[in-house]
Amino acid sequence: IARVQRDAGGADSALALYARVAAGTADPVLRETALWERARELQDAGRFDAAGRAFDEVAARAGRRAAEASYLSGLMAFAAGRPGPALERWEASPLEAARFWRGVVLRGRGDARGDSLLRALAATPGYGFYATAARDSLGIRGLPEGLEAATWDPGRAVAGRVLRLAHALSKKSPEAEVA
Repeated sequence: IARVQRDAGGADSALALYARVAAGTADPVLRETALWERARELQDAGRFDAAGRAFDEVAARAGRRAAEASYLSGLMAFAAGRPGPALERWEASPLEAARFWRGVVLRGRGDARGDSLLRALAATPGYGFYATAARDSLGIRGLPEGLEAATWDPGRAVAGRVLRLAHALSKKSPEAEVA
């Protein structure tokens, strides 16, 4: 019902319904799901501070989405121009994405730990997104010399933009605002 309300232009009604469901159920899985959906709606609406607080609430419940919620809370802080709180949330995260963005922020501050984190990710076997992004951020070739990449890749344009953004952010000062 909340998604229907959102799709019909009632985003605030949807957010209120998610909050009522979370508050009114004794089922921890249903509560976590309602809180998660509320956080995602806030994120999609660009309300990064509120989304960060909502993701913190999900993470505090220590359910199945706790690690991802903690990572996303950090990402919301970073998107809102607050890298310090983002780093705090990513500190103990087991997620590769959190390690990557932590490396990017630390590197942007001139902290050698950022390069170390990115090097560790870059050394990950294979061509996963964050391993590839870490290699690109450090200027490390992902393909062995003499091996050429495929000439057609429908995802390449999007991935290239994301990698360029990560590279640019890794070179900004900690005071730089994130658009």
